[in-house]
Amino acid sequence: MKTSTYYRLEPAADANGEAASALWRDGKDTGIVIPGRVLEAAYDAGGQALLFVTHDIPYEEQLEILLIDPQYEIIDRATLGRTYATGSFVPGAIAGADVVSFQFFGGPPWEVRLRTKSGFSWPWSGAAGGRRYRTYRRWFDVNPV
Repeated sequence: MKTSTYYRLEPAADANGEAASALWRDGKDTGIVIPGRVLEAAYDAGGQALLFVTHDIPYEEQLEILLIDPQYEIIDRATLGRTYATGSFVPGAIAGADVVSFQFFGGPPWEVRLRTKSGFSWPWSGAAGGRRYRTYRRWFDVNPV
């Protein structure tokens, strides 16, 4: 995994009325709209992109962790955030080809560990303060360290 500077976001309308952005790579629109407004960090991970995006909402910030495949589809997503909790993203270290750490709630660091292939996971499983989406397949795990 390595840091990427190829991505940027442009504000876009979302059908649900939430903050959303069009994802651009190398100055070209990829054609997808992702949740959030501020691209905090981007990593290249074996042809996939691991993106950390915040919503730019003071006092109730949320962090979206998105894994994008080479065809620009979101293949996995997790959200960190709590009601009335201020989150502030601080990038951490890249620990090999499949792990990156970060801080968000101001406490201990978190890490994202990519899986070599998707695996089964209950849709409601995850760390406190985190939310996973209704799917039984996971391409990454996110946990406090």
